[in-house]
Amino acid sequence: FKMETNESKIEKFECETLAPKAATNPTKERVDWSASKRYKSYTLEERIKIISDAKTTSNHASAKKYEVSRGSIIEWRKNEHKLLNAVSEGDGGRKKHRGGGRKPMLSDLEADLAIWVRSERAMGSRLTRKIIREK
Repeated sequence: FKMETNESKIEKFECETLAPKAATNPTKERVDWSASKRYKSYTLEERIKIISDAKTTSNHASAKKYEVSRGSIIEWRKNEHKLLNAVSEGDGGRKKHRGGGRKPMLSDLEADLAIWVRSERAMGSRLTRKIIREK
């Protein structure tokens, strides 16, 4: 019967936790997070170009070619009519649809508050979020 001391347990724990992952499991590669892929947003015109390419080839081939997820292409194809309408209205360079986001509950009050904030700032008054919220 061999009894382990606390020091040997601590030393064993430190060796296990501080050892690099590749050394403990040589079959798995380590992930370099510094070189991870950055997200890219596409303009409406770029999306339409990718959609048209996906129609002639396939979603998978277009996804590889333009480095877009296949799911994004599928979603864009579902909303193709909305994208085409936005581009025809002159919003082709935009990255998001107009009218997105949460709508104000009291639009008249919101407009009046915006006018008040602009007039106060024009006079050089210092406005904080607390002052605006109390107004």
